[in-house]
Amino acid sequence: MSTFVFLGPSLPLERARAILDARYLPPVRQGDVHDLVVSGLATRIAIIDGHFAQVPAVWHKELLYALQEGVEVCGASSMGALRAAELESFGMLGVGVIFQAYRDGRYPGFPHEPFEDDDEVALIHGPGEAGHRAASEAMVNIRSTLNSALAGGVIDEPARELLVRCAKARFYAERGLETMLADAAGEGLGAEAIGRLRAWWPGSRVDQKALDAQSLLAQLSSTDATRPRAAFRLQLTSAFDALVRAAPRRRAAPRDPERDAVLDELRLDPPQWRALHARALAHLLGVDAEAGDDTARLIARRAAADMDAGRGGASAQRDADLLVRHEHERGLGQFVAGIPASVLDAQLCRQLEESNEYQRLARRAGCKARCLAGEDRIPAVHALHGLEILQLEEWYFGTRLGVWIPDDVQAHSDEMGFRSLSDFHRALIAEYLYCGHEERADAV
Repeated sequence: MSTFVFLGPSLPLERARAILDARYLPPVRQGDVHDLVVSGLATRIAIIDGHFAQVPAVWHKELLYALQEGVEVCGASSMGALRAAELESFGMLGVGVIFQAYRDGRYPGFPHEPFEDDDEVALIHGPGEAGHRAASEAMVNIRSTLNSALAGGVIDEPARELLVRCAKARFYAERGLETMLADAAGEGLGAEAIGRLRAWWPGSRVDQKALDAQSLLAQLSSTDATRPRAAFRLQLTSAFDALVRAAPRRRAAPRDPERDAVLDELRLDPPQWRALHARALAHLLGVDAEAGDDTARLIARRAAADMDAGRGGASAQRDADLLVRHEHERGLGQFVAGIPASVLDAQLCRQLEESNEYQRLARRAGCKARCLAGEDRIPAVHALHGLEILQLEEWYFGTRLGVWIPDDVQAHSDEMGFRSLSDFHRALIAEYLYCGHEERADAV
């Protein structure tokens, strides 16, 4: 059984892994679920966190597609709670207080206030390599915490209503204890009540999103995945067809500049890149990485494991077995080719963190950026003629790496994850200038 969990700021990754052994992916975005279903790797997909503002949110129809294909889909806490409430009647499983509140239209403790806004679970947070650290407070956490404060006699009911109203009036990215208290003070809440709540809050805050995420993972850890029988027939509209056709382009999604600077350092070290790239793919394929693994070997190992488990549908005839395995490997290859850049980059960063390499590369990238900022003139790639490009490649491959220039430099650039040959040459120019700067500094 293969369970994939889309997780972000709702729960630290380490706590999640302690509850459920699964493959964890960054917050879900449009197309991720479709691509995962097409891969044939997932028997169960759990959605906790997802993008919704600058990045298109996961689409209801791709979740319905997953259910129709026999993949169990469940959700809680944040984006997962929203989608589960909307699709429960179609077979999506929802867990937790927040899911129930969206489904019923009322949040506990607020029976007269409709509960339906997406911003109730929204917050602003840092990048994945920083642990998706939250920089604002989710409205649902504020509601649950104020309910607890009321039950403990820290505030009275009128104060709770005022505080909730003040927090709700704020843009979701500005919500937090201090902004809420400042706004409530402006609305007449007394200094004594504010002081009590400020002193009580840090040790008593209720993280409802984390609690619901833990509840979902705990439930999944104690139950086997089922193959839901869809009670509907998915209509394959032109919009859904566009989602399917866009799968290859999802690999070219915009990247995080700071994270990409670190990954560029890794891309300039082919042996380390290949080793970590293999480990990242192994994680996504659910197999163990071994020394010297490449993509083909990982796919073959996963296909063999599936055949051994009977998932490949192998017959008793050897020729039929080989045909089924070939078709399964082809499907796995399509999955690997369609992995969004954001997902693979996040896995690579996690591999770097686990090997304690991320900070070293981040420091080097920072030093390089500061060094190049002091350069009076950095040549542009398009301004270099063919001989200069060849000399640059000879310096990098011959002097830096001690290997021959590849017959196909474009293929090498693609393998290392550069978006284009120009990006590869641009990285070489930066490396050349930086190494020259280091040599001059050592000579002083």
